Amino acid sequence: MLKTTEQYKQVVPKSINYQIPGTQTKVRLVTKYNSKLWVNSKQPMTQTKIALWPLHRTAPNYLAANTAVLKLRLTDPLSGTTKEVIYRTPEALTMLGPLQWATAPAKRTTTGTYAFAK
Repeated sequence: MLKTTEQYKQVVPKSINYQIPGTQTKVRLVTKYNSKLWVNSKQPMTQTKIALWPLHRTAPNYLAANTAVLKLRLTDPLSGTTKEVIYRTPEALTMLGPLQWATAPAKRTTTGTYAFAK
């Protein structure tokens, strides 16, 4: 019976694409966590995403290499135990935030002026 309900499998990917809350920027994040666990196929683990890196509203937004950006909490519904997986940036990144979008000049579209001959 145990073989039919319990499986040793990968529960989280090694890398993910994550959109920073409050921005339009998507970053690739990686983890060093061994992502294989014994899980119950009838009652899988629940995943909760927790943002670790705050968006700065008045300062430039810069992510250094190896910055912790996202915590993924895995909760086993049967035992209540939790595992935490930290996702980090593999390289440095500078991004625009809401303040830069609000103060950036809007893109202008030009319309041509045409003269028609009679």
